[in-house]
Order: sequence, then structure tokens, then C-alpha cells
Amino acid sequence: MKAGTRHDWQARGFEASRQVTGAADPRLQRRHGHSFRVEVCDPLQDESSSGRLGVLLSNVVEQLDYQDLDVLFSQRHDAEIWHWIEDRLDLAPGSHGCLASGPRQGVVRDTTGRLHGWMRDRFESAHFLPNVPAGHKCGRLHGHGFEVVLFFPWEGGQAAQLKTRWERLHARLHGRCLNELSGLDIPTSEILASWIWFRLQAQGQALSQVTVYETASSGSSFDGTRYRIWKEQSFDSALRSP
Repeated sequence: MKAGTRHDWQARGFEASRQVTGAADPRLQRRHGHSFRVEVCDPLQDESSSGRLGVLLSNVVEQLDYQDLDVLFSQRHDAEIWHWIEDRLDLAPGSHGCLASGPRQGVVRDTTGRLHGWMRDRFESAHFLPNVPAGHKCGRLHGHGFEVVLFFPWEGGQAAQLKTRWERLHARLHGRCLNELSGLDIPTSEILASWIWFRLQAQGQALSQVTVYETASSGSSFDGTRYRIWKEQSFDSALRSP
């Protein structure tokens, strides 16, 4: 993404039913419904193209709203639905977007055009950070409801195996003190993200990224080589207009 490039970001939702044959979760093999959400970010070609994406996306999503997706699609999985939407939007190079078929699953298209599935889950665990300054609150034993988002290359049938592999790892993390687990004697969010990455990878799971939210405003991502660590801050102030 070039610095200074303006983008048009749009999001729409639709309600639809489907039945996913061969899904890892047996509940998805029954006819069921979703509240889908589509988000798209597209580079603006010029000022005249502003607003074009919103109109296109509304028209495309309208064709899916309150529909039986079994009639429109052969496989009905998230990737097929995303490709159908993407083909009708005429997106520019460098665009990206995602389709969520619920709060815990979906697909995301990166700026190179590759498609990744994602799965979200949480676990409740205790930990403490041994290397913080004396008196720091994180040095005391405390707990979090950790959120984990697992991204994986969509191609290669990785979605079905990930659920089973993650459940085994989740059982090792949930309801535990993380410091007591091998490799987590310093259980920061970035160490935890890489710990999850390498243990899923050891089971044969292909991954694109592991993201760990320690709290709603702090966490880390790991893509196999690089970390991205964040801590959100806020402030309240007054502004006087001239």
C-alpha cells in the first residue's frame, strides 16, 4: 500500500441460509443461517470514483440478502461466496477485504490477492511477566480472557484440520497458568503467538498468521518470521475552533 494513497472502505451485511456439505463442524452440514458481513478497501483511482464502491457493494449484497445460498452456489463455503462478490466489484490492484460468516470465522483477501481463512476462539488463563520492573502490575499473578485469531492459506484443505488441531492445543492452554507450560516461562502476547504458531505447525498445519489479544486494546501477531505488537491508548481533550 503506497503512502498517501486514498482508499474507499465499505462494509455491508446480508442474511442468508446454506448447508455446507463435508464441513468439519457437523452443525454446518445441516441447513442453517448466518448474518454475513463483507468489508472491502479499494484504492481510489481518482476523486470521481469516490462512492462507486459503496454503490457496487450494495447492489451485489442485495442479490444475496434473504436468499438460500444452496441455490446460488455449488459448495457454499466462505471462499466461494467471497469470490462471487469479488468478481462483481471490479477491484483495483492493492485492494483487500474480508467476508465473515459469523463472529468467529470467515475469509480475508490480502493486498496481493491471496485468500486466507480465519478462525477466532478464546481461552481463560493466568500468567505473570517475570521481567517487568518491580511493582509493575503485570509482575503479579493475574488472568486474562485471551482471544486468538488463526489465519491459514485457504487452498489445500487446511480449514477442516485446523479445528481439530486447535482443540488439542486449546485444552493445554485453557484454565491453566501459562508460566507452567514448557516454552511459556515468559508468556507475553508475542511469545504466546509464536508458541501457538510452532505447535500448530508441528502438527502439519499451514498458517498465515497467529494473532493474540491479551486484552481488547493490546496484543501481538506472528507470521512465522515477524512480530507486530500493539497497545492502544486513548486521551480526552478539548479543541477550540478558530
